[in-house]
Amino acid sequence: FPSDFIAGVAAGKDDLTVTVYSQAGIGEEIQTAMKSFVREAAYQIAGRELPVGMPDEDTIVLGDDRMGDQVTMQERMRPLLLFMVLLMETFSMASLVSTEVLQRTVTAVLVTPAKVGDFLAAKTIFGTLMSLSQALIILVFIGGVTSANWSLILTVLVMGAIMFTGIALFVGAAGKDFMGQLFYAMLFTIPLLIPAISVMFPGSAAPWVKALPSYPIIKVLVDTTAYGGTWGDAWGSLAYAALWLVVLYFAGLFALKRKVETL
Repeated sequence: FPSDFIAGVAAGKDDLTVTVYSQAGIGEEIQTAMKSFVREAAYQIAGRELPVGMPDEDTIVLGDDRMGDQVTMQERMRPLLLFMVLLMETFSMASLVSTEVLQRTVTAVLVTPAKVGDFLAAKTIFGTLMSLSQALIILVFIGGVTSANWSLILTVLVMGAIMFTGIALFVGAAGKDFMGQLFYAMLFTIPLLIPAISVMFPGSAAPWVKALPSYPIIKVLVDTTAYGGTWGDAWGSLAYAALWLVVLYFAGLFALKRKVETL
């Protein structure tokens, strides 16, 4: 500090210079903080206000202002229950497919006029309807459906049911026994649970969480049932979910088709 620093600041001089010394290893953010400290000290000594403008308290809102319209934990749990029903069907459907493959039931079916494509179509329809029907039953009991969002909820549930059916077909074809099938099911379902947990709490999800296949499904369910989301808000997530649906479903079909043909 120069010898006339205090007197100069009190007199309102603007040409005072303070030299800040720092070691070479001190980070730039620390140096910037020290310069700001000296500048604020000068304004305080001079009795002058800092040259910054603070917005009104009413305008300082991060995200949507939901004052008086808070979303309860019960409302956030609704989409999670629907998602868990779809996800858990991966275990049951994969177990069914694995049992039919290991016990050669599929071989007996192919002796009839039925073809491999018929078998795959039957498993797809059965798995989708089983997941979707149970999710709809849960939806009836927990509520959250309105005349404005029923079509969007039904669409995302159908997409989720088909997606998890494809995963179940892949898991059922990959597992060589019950433990193998259970291992592959856990390998897929645990990562898919992460977006369901992340959207339960305020804040933005990490980029790697948003990249997971289940993220757009649970996001649309939460936005629609808890925050009043519409088709206009969900089309981007639905498009991203559709891409993952195609990849996972056809991967499951291909894996099961190869497994059946090698029996």
